Amino acid sequence: MSYSRLDKENNGTVQKFGRNSSISGPLEDIWTVGGAYNFLTAADTVRVAAGGDAADTAAGLGAREITVEGLDAQGNEISETIATAGISASASTTESFIRINRAYVSASGAYGAANTANVVIQTTGGTTVAQIDAGLGQTLQAIYTVPRGKTGFITRVQVSSSIALDVLLTTRSDILASAAPYQAPRIRQFWANVQFTTAATQTNLDSFIEVPELTDIWISGQNGSASDVSASFDVTLV
Repeated sequence: MSYSRLDKENNGTVQKFGRNSSISGPLEDIWTVGGAYNFLTAADTVRVAAGGDAADTAAGLGAREITVEGLDAQGNEISETIATAGISASASTTESFIRINRAYVSASGAYGAANTANVVIQTTGGTTVAQIDAGLGQTLQAIYTVPRGKTGFITRVQVSSSIALDVLLTTRSDILASAAPYQAPRIRQFWANVQFTTAATQTNLDSFIEVPELTDIWISGQNGSASDVSASFDVTLV
């Protein structure tokens, strides 16, 4: 795939970025919740979980609404806005999501404000699928799923870490498979003993990594000792 063809057929570019503030030992994915990400195997409605802050409500000074972007049960792109409910759980979405690609504060009650407390996005069944850390207004998760009808080309990956650890870029295709054999995760890039406290290590992929529709892409780390890791990647969608 040449640059010229990508430019002509390009439908958009996605940048994903995330952080895991404490990776210790086993493999963990790069999202603010920590540990392994919860990839859903069935679509479900989602909501803001109970336990937030009273200011993050539909009439409060914090986050008044959260917009969730992801994929439906067929892998098509969808989004829906959720009214916050303070310390209580919000109402569930009308749409059912098989993947959450992003969530962000789309309205607040004070100029320049975002969410006062952590906003946890969970399925109605109780599985956490995203978190917006207090004051940030946006999820930080280096995780993305290519929607139906699109092909992704990973063009850049960037990683930084406070303590040396191994970093993996992984993909898994055919996310809607409902019976074995399933597609196994595939490591697409591996960086050993990454440690850049003042600058990040960046890989520009001149040959690209082609990723078909309905494929998960994520970054994870292992073998650290309470390592604070940030990572991002760019995907051009055709």
